[in-house]
Amino acid sequence: MHSAMKISERIAIGFPELNKGFYVLLAERLIANGFTEERFIASVNHVIDTFHYGKLPNIAEFISFDKEIQAFTYEQILEKLKDDKLAFEKHTLVNLNGLKRYVRNEDKENYKLNKWSTQ
Repeated sequence: MHSAMKISERIAIGFPELNKGFYVLLAERLIANGFTEERFIASVNHVIDTFHYGKLPNIAEFISFDKEIQAFTYEQILEKLKDDKLAFEKHTLVNLNGLKRYVRNEDKENYKLNKWSTQ
């Protein structure tokens, strides 16, 4: 498991010109925006992989990254079963804005999605 410090070290390696104040403000904005450790890792990886070098990244480039979550209906998961016998095991039924949808187990954890409940 990564720690916020180790993740920040990756930013420092990729962008050594950033100053300490950047990291203080970044940490503040990550907390304010409800970032999980997994979401922070995905954000840092995205910036490192896609950044156009020649200028320094800004905080918005880390905060604005949000991996798109694929959501599937029951019928779509049944369709996936044709190619993947573990389709139901790899997905969790969650509540997405009042709709029953299946998402990858990793996305459910990374984004702290609520399991579907009949209660």
